[in-house]
Amino acid sequence: MDPRGRFRVDGEAKRFFDYFLLAEGELTDSAIRQRVLEALEHRVPAEAVSQGMDVYDRYVGFRRRAAVARATPGGTPEEGIAALRALEDEAFGEDAPAFFARERELAARVPPPSPGPAAVVAPGGADAVGMRAALELEAQLAAVAEADRYRARAEHLGPSAAQRLARLDAENAAWRARLDAYLAARDELLQDRQLSDGVRTRRLEELRAPFTAAERGRLPTFERVHDRQRAGAQGEEPAEQR
Repeated sequence: MDPRGRFRVDGEAKRFFDYFLLAEGELTDSAIRQRVLEALEHRVPAEAVSQGMDVYDRYVGFRRRAAVARATPGGTPEEGIAALRALEDEAFGEDAPAFFARERELAARVPPPSPGPAAVVAPGGADAVGMRAALELEAQLAAVAEADRYRARAEHLGPSAAQRLARLDAENAAWRARLDAYLAARDELLQDRQLSDGVRTRRLEELRAPFTAAERGRLPTFERVHDRQRAGAQGEEPAEQR
């Protein structure tokens, strides 16, 4: 929520939507949308739910148009970047820089075009490292082993960019490991019926203590999504509803 009580359109909102969109190909579009709606109903005030769903629908529409643009041959890498920025601005207007902050940071970290063995032959014949090539490379490397991922990045983007992206990977992996460990320990506490409510609350606070204030603010979202997915797999009610 922003200071005016409206749904905040920023990178955190995008990551929230991306979490559910990982199920694309496994669930229908309407099923994913319903999950997003239910999560928002538990996360934000009622008046902000429709605002959040409007942002989600715009994001889904943007992703479809961007996929078409990326699949369209021709043009220089610079033109590809400009086209992507235009789609972002068209979908989100003045909120685009905040919503796509991480992607634009990644674009800033990609080294400028340079001739030589580290260059990529872009559509149209120009030797350059373009944003479209960088993003497509990242998508292809998502499930590749770390060493192979580094070699591919170094070959296509250069050693400096490969090192920076490896550090980002390590930071993301460390956060995921901390979050998974926290959620597993939280599950154990919630399932221990011998604990009093006061003891359980105190121990939950102890589990959250190592996180920063900003990270603690994000935990409720991950908890709710985790509880719903776990309950759905086991045919139970989410922990928050027990």
